[in-house]
Amino acid sequence: MESAFKVHLAVQGVVSRALQDVLDGTLVVPGCVPGLPTRGDVSQAAAPRATPAARPAEDEEDVDSIHIAQLLAEAQKVIVMAGAGLSTAAGIPDFRTPGSGLYYQLEKYDLPNPQAVFSIDYFRVRPEPFHMLAREMWPGKFAPTAAHAFIKMLADKGKLLRCYTQNIDGLERLAGVPPELLMECHGTFATAHAIDPPNKEFDIGWYREQLQAGSTQIRCPETGSLVKPDIVFFGESLPANFGQMVNEDFPECDLLIIIGTSLTVQPFAGLVRYVKPQVRRVLVNMFPAGETLLDFKKAAVDAASEKTEKKDGDLGEGEDSVDLSLPANRRDFALLGDCQHSIHRLARLAGWDAELAGIAEGLRGKTGAAGAAPDAADALAEALAMGMDKLGL
Repeated sequence: MESAFKVHLAVQGVVSRALQDVLDGTLVVPGCVPGLPTRGDVSQAAAPRATPAARPAEDEEDVDSIHIAQLLAEAQKVIVMAGAGLSTAAGIPDFRTPGSGLYYQLEKYDLPNPQAVFSIDYFRVRPEPFHMLAREMWPGKFAPTAAHAFIKMLADKGKLLRCYTQNIDGLERLAGVPPELLMECHGTFATAHAIDPPNKEFDIGWYREQLQAGSTQIRCPETGSLVKPDIVFFGESLPANFGQMVNEDFPECDLLIIIGTSLTVQPFAGLVRYVKPQVRRVLVNMFPAGETLLDFKKAAVDAASEKTEKKDGDLGEGEDSVDLSLPANRRDFALLGDCQHSIHRLARLAGWDAELAGIAEGLRGKTGAAGAAPDAADALAEALAMGMDKLGL
């Protein structure tokens, strides 16, 4: 049965890939130069801009991608860890890509450091930069991507145990991922509170009205405390139920998919270590990431013994005798390149391409959002700078 499934996926992958290449315009004759890949996440904040991963060779793709598609078909409790690279195709900039990320664009302006705009200590002193940036980034201006539709599809199939997202753009919610299956690790624009006790809650509609009216000092009318959406700033605690959810979910996970994150911000990045040793982990990202957290040369752990090391007196067993060229023998996998393309490829190989396309089309019709320009990070930074200039900041 397993071998027949692999053959089925292999044939399906070759045929659908060829058809998609024709549609994408990437099936070219020798000597042609394919188009540049779209922007994505990087592995280190201070690292020089790396060359995006080349499109994998057909045989390499068939080996790893087909195996991952089989893992998807068999998994029943999938956890998705999502980062900013999930949303760059929607026009929302990521934060850390050198040359194009939001933090890079903010370096030219009068901030102690680019991350200060999301620092609770800086917000207490100068809330104006964040409020102006929030006005430009407010959810509703962007539409979910195919990768968001993929997470929704996993939920529809009953396979999604939980989506842990670093993003504050709300696109997982907009895509229709049930709120009970979401852990918005860095908070949400859906609610707002005063930052000082008794931390009164405010209707997010009221906050947005103040924001759209041009207010940059949004305060509680009763206490005078500053008010902000419930996104987690540097210096603030993660959501109260974060730890409980992690302790409940990760031991139950049977497949971990990591999409569009540099795996640099803790404690989110460290979550990859919380699944059981035999659980496969798949990184879907533009660039390599998580080098200290994932080991793409390590053998998979046997589900029964939960260890791969050789024992005294054993012959032919243990990690040093495992053929790591076979995907079934490895624990960690990396699908490098544009996240949207990788997600489409997995959906095709799993036989879910039509279903994914239908969900994605429905989302476009529902939201009616057009997305931002490719230079969205620069545009956001410029808008922030203009607002600060007007206020004399």
